[in-house]
Amino acid sequence: MHVGELGALIAELEIPLDGAALREAFAARDRLDARLEATVAEFEAAALYELDGAITMSSWLRKQAGRDPSTARKVCVTGRKLRSLPVLAEAVLDGTISGGQLDVILGHVAQRHLERFAEQEAEFVPLLADLDVDGTQRSMELWRARVDALDPGPAPADHENEVHLSRTFDARGELRGSFDADLTALVEAGLRVADPHDFDRPLAARRAVALAQVFQHFLDHQQEHRGGRHRPHLNVVVDLDDMEHGTSARYVDTDQPVSPDAYARLRCDAAFHRILFSAGAGILDYGRATRDWPVNLYNAIVLRDGGCRVPGCDAPPSWCDVHHVHWWEAGGETSLANGMLTCRRHHTLVHTPGYSVKLLPDGTVELTCPDGHTERSQPRGPRTPDLFRQPPDGS
Repeated sequence: MHVGELGALIAELEIPLDGAALREAFAARDRLDARLEATVAEFEAAALYELDGAITMSSWLRKQAGRDPSTARKVCVTGRKLRSLPVLAEAVLDGTISGGQLDVILGHVAQRHLERFAEQEAEFVPLLADLDVDGTQRSMELWRARVDALDPGPAPADHENEVHLSRTFDARGELRGSFDADLTALVEAGLRVADPHDFDRPLAARRAVALAQVFQHFLDHQQEHRGGRHRPHLNVVVDLDDMEHGTSARYVDTDQPVSPDAYARLRCDAAFHRILFSAGAGILDYGRATRDWPVNLYNAIVLRDGGCRVPGCDAPPSWCDVHHVHWWEAGGETSLANGMLTCRRHHTLVHTPGYSVKLLPDGTVELTCPDGHTERSQPRGPRTPDLFRQPPDGS
């Protein structure tokens, strides 16, 4: 079926309010998901994502297919594993194994056990097909325990511990994770020691406070990053007129508002940097006096860009370097008009022969790829580009 025909069919799809029809609809979605994941794996293996200027298949899915980072990674991982497990893939495609069962199975098949499962799948998958999701979970737990006994300890590159932090629409955050037994014990111990012991509050609320205490303690005492204790942990921007009350205060890295309580706490122990937005009033241009990006110039670029400027990338400022658009080695200046944020991966990309970058006066970035097509991205920081435009005479 042609993609257009499939889209038309989906658009016209009506599911009756009937249990059997609803079950069949979910089964059809499972088969379609499996086909998409298998196709993604083939697309990735052929490195076709590079034709669209993407660095990874996951970044291609985020930009071209509108997937969030967590979903994009899951699709890629699932597709890669199915590519190595043809019996399991066929069982999902023909509806013998459900999507829920597939998640359970692959969740227990670590990368280091993939070859072993492939050797057994012709025998094992038909047995799993007769089980429900709970039965599949119990069977896979038993299988995992047995193969772990034969091959104890994760390989260095096989730590399948995950943490996902996502912003919600009301500026709150959702944190979820999956840990092995050792890391689970460590997390439990940290939350237990940091527990405020306010037993009038639910356990979940106390754990949230404990987690914040663990992070704060690390930030206050870590010595690996320059500045140690005195390096700002949170970058906040606030207008001078609102300095007293913080009514316009926002986090630089996320452009989320700072609550009045948090702002009051931050003012008790914070380093302040002045950034003047009126043209010519701030030190926003260091010419070729320095190659490094001074703090207030870096902060100004963060306020404009809001994260990696390569089209389709959503990396936050904390993951980024400042890139000289006109390379320093070729005479480029360390200035607001010549600096843009790039994540570490894309910083390598824009230095690759065949790629060229332009930073326009309004803050728009134009990235031209080796095949000649150009993509654009707009600044997404908390300050509009107009505030950073230099006057025509450069004063």
